[in-house]
Amino acid sequence: MKRLFSKIMIMAAAVLTAVLLPKGVAEAEEPSEWSAVFNGEYYLNSYADLRAAFGNDINAALDHYLTFGLPEGRIAEPSFDVYSYRNRYLDLRNAFGTDLRAFAAHFCKYGKSEGRIATDCPYIEGPEYTDPTGSVAVISADNSTGIFSVRLSDIVSPSGVSSVSFPVWSEENGQDDIIWAPADRQADGSYIMTYDAALLGGKSGKYIIHCYLTAGNGIMSFMGATEVTIQVPDVPSKKLYYETIGNGVVRMHAAGLYDAAKVEFMAWSEEYGQDDVKAHQGTYEGSGGRWYADIDWHQHGRDGYFHCHVWVTNNAGEQYLYEATDFTLTVNGSVSQDVINDMSSATNYLIAVSRYDFETTVYQGSRGNWTPVRIMGCTVGETGSRTPSGTYKIESKGYSFSGPKNAAYPDYTCYYYSGFIGSTYMFHSVLYQPGTFNIIDNSMGEDVSHGCIRLLLDDAEFIYRNIPLGTKVYIY
Repeated sequence: MKRLFSKIMIMAAAVLTAVLLPKGVAEAEEPSEWSAVFNGEYYLNSYADLRAAFGNDINAALDHYLTFGLPEGRIAEPSFDVYSYRNRYLDLRNAFGTDLRAFAAHFCKYGKSEGRIATDCPYIEGPEYTDPTGSVAVISADNSTGIFSVRLSDIVSPSGVSSVSFPVWSEENGQDDIIWAPADRQADGSYIMTYDAALLGGKSGKYIIHCYLTAGNGIMSFMGATEVTIQVPDVPSKKLYYETIGNGVVRMHAAGLYDAAKVEFMAWSEEYGQDDVKAHQGTYEGSGGRWYADIDWHQHGRDGYFHCHVWVTNNAGEQYLYEATDFTLTVNGSVSQDVINDMSSATNYLIAVSRYDFETTVYQGSRGNWTPVRIMGCTVGETGSRTPSGTYKIESKGYSFSGPKNAAYPDYTCYYYSGFIGSTYMFHSVLYQPGTFNIIDNSMGEDVSHGCIRLLLDDAEFIYRNIPLGTKVYIY
């Protein structure tokens, strides 16, 4: 009965191996890859319970050895005993700790060819695991900005360095405001972390700083402590702020995101609600848990008042809303030829309108190769009837229309209209007295229209006669 029970347990272990081990660890293992530590026939012949459980199934025997045999101290090849191998070499104990499979893999890949001995060492030789050492120091503290930096240097870690973290907290609040911040590795092998006390909502006074190093074998060690006293500037705490870095471009910064794996700056215009929302991917600034993204009005097709929400995905894969703010995108001047060339149109024409230069340009060609063929002055919408920015297309045409009666112009006629938003927004001529070519208002280079783009008569006729329906219209 005892023998039968043993056989059942071995078979159960084999089943568990097949079910629990991840693909690429159990069923995908090849005996040839482990030949330095595993001889299938030797293993099965050495243990009757395994032969009874697995018969001649070498793959099942390998699965058992890697999962159960190693920790049980079973021998699958006369020249390799995993515990002897571990006991004999301090550098491997520092590197792999208690990961027996890692010891076996090392012998297969390096140890055997290096002439290392993996037998006849029942007791640990030399000292056990050696804690890493290093020096922790504050290297800068700027009271004008509230920023200070801490460095771990002179590192000695037998199994290498996986990561370095600096938990920091204010003396005033104890550890209620503690932040664990990862450090950045420097070219000289040291690690530096930079803190911005003002941006993180910190207070003036003393900050306590500890340092922890996680070695290559996964063991975390306390490396030392230091402190710094800093006078934080008397400015509002800011976790999210922006700066204007170019014409129609702002750079949005988010600070204190020490746990962030991914940061997205979601921005949209007040004018269009979230119809033009864009996700701007954040870039890590290199220290202080700061991320940034450049928000360019070209990406939204308009400028003006905008909203921004910052969404963070942390290292655990959890997503949360971090902060929100509002900002203004302001555009002055013309777009570059590169911006125009990157556009496509359903026809071999494209029209671009600068509301700031009061200029309408007709291009001919195709994406990547647009050539300006006519540049025209224009008038755009006045305050309260602003010409909309964005991308549209010519969708209607007509010879003339008469304007509704209003206080400014009781009656008027405009000629050669080409509509790009129904009959609401159009290219058309300046205003004439009804049914005549007697000018009422031929203003150019001003924002005085009701939203349409007014052109001189010849220019309006050029678009009307030459530009096909479907042509892209780009207004900025």
